[in-house]
Amino acid sequence: MRKSKTLQPSTRETGTVIEAPAGLPAIDTVLEFGRFRVLRRQRRLLADGVSVELGTRAFDILMVLIEADGTLVTKDELLSRVWPGIVVEEANLKVQIAALRCALGEDRDLIRTEFSCGYRFTAVVRSTGAAPDACQNPQRCPQQRCQRPIPQTDLSAIASQLARLEVKLAEAVKLLTTRHTTNRRRRRRYHAGYSGHRIRPGGRGGSVSR
Repeated sequence: MRKSKTLQPSTRETGTVIEAPAGLPAIDTVLEFGRFRVLRRQRRLLADGVSVELGTRAFDILMVLIEADGTLVTKDELLSRVWPGIVVEEANLKVQIAALRCALGEDRDLIRTEFSCGYRFTAVVRSTGAAPDACQNPQRCPQQRCQRPIPQTDLSAIASQLARLEVKLAEAVKLLTTRHTTNRRRRRRYHAGYSGHRIRPGGRGGSVSR
């Protein structure tokens, strides 16, 4: 009889993309909710077209909640499906739920906690068909037929990021200008004070005013 393994709470989860088994079709079902897209086969979560780092367990929890289609998913069900065959403390589940909410950012409330029962995913999820899977080795692909898919980007999100970068750059330039001006003033005061005194002839350490 195989002995069960108990896991202690941990916040460390790898962000490595886990490939699906070879038996799955070479297409990727795309699920969308709000500004997010989920590529099931590639096990990737995109926000505004940008990949979001998400650990393996947190992604599994997201998929279980999405598949529940708005119904309550108990803690026991999540533990059994995300950690099959392993005895896990409930604190591990809370850690991964917190990581998933962190990845959702301002949309963290899409995961609703049902007190002492479980969790419910409240977003309306729609399937947009399938997306071609990325070639794992395009250099060996014959006749260049297999190409990596071009990621879809949200121009409004890019413009917002550029605007934030522009503000930060302006603040950095202002700070550098202020420091440069302050240093110049200090040097002027130093030279002005030094030029106002001269060394006493034949003496050490003394000075007289001009």
